[in-house]
Amino acid sequence: MPKLLQRDLTSEREFWQNLGPVPEQELLAMKNFVQAWIERFHSIPANPRILEIGGAGAPTIVFFSNAARYAIDPLMDYYQTKFPNFYDGSSIVTAQAAADATPFENDFFDVVIMLNVIDHTENPVDIIRECYRVLKPGGVMAMSVDTYPWYWKLVRTISPYFGHKYYLLHPQTFTNRGISRILSKCNLKILHTFIDNRKISESGIIKYLRMMNYGMTRLYNLTEKEAR
Repeated sequence: MPKLLQRDLTSEREFWQNLGPVPEQELLAMKNFVQAWIERFHSIPANPRILEIGGAGAPTIVFFSNAARYAIDPLMDYYQTKFPNFYDGSSIVTAQAAADATPFENDFFDVVIMLNVIDHTENPVDIIRECYRVLKPGGVMAMSVDTYPWYWKLVRTISPYFGHKYYLLHPQTFTNRGISRILSKCNLKILHTFIDNRKISESGIIKYLRMMNYGMTRLYNLTEKEAR
């Protein structure tokens, strides 16, 4: 078996290197969806503090208004240079930081948003614990992640040893149940969860084959740090 390549942020940077900015209408639509989802199950206070973790290349935080907005990403400087239209002149407080060691106080945020991030990380449990730490009691986290059936988790776990390199971007493979266990382990109460297959944008036979071969879905979890 070949030796696994050392994973670092180079893979993430290379992925975005030749991509243009995500259309603003798509990001606005996602922001509206996330906000409506949260408000359906939890009340957001006036002028909340909102943190978006990761996703700085496709930020939804820029479209939130009447809020103190924060964003962190380990490649934040790179994204701010590549996509200045999202950040120049904005009031967003940004930081280049790892998600498991954010530069914020305990009990600081009303809302944490983390969309399609956790499977790109090395230490997901530590990151969820950090989200718990910075959330205020009664605060909520809106999270999405791609998930797979247990048999594809097994395949994706061993296939890098046979030459597949997807793990350089996605070192984690989760099942729906596995994500629920992590959230519970980190003392976050699940308010709502659902599976959305709309992320698979192909039509016809390509979409069918993707779903059959990979069983990939996008799992959304809305969780709360319960008040003490």
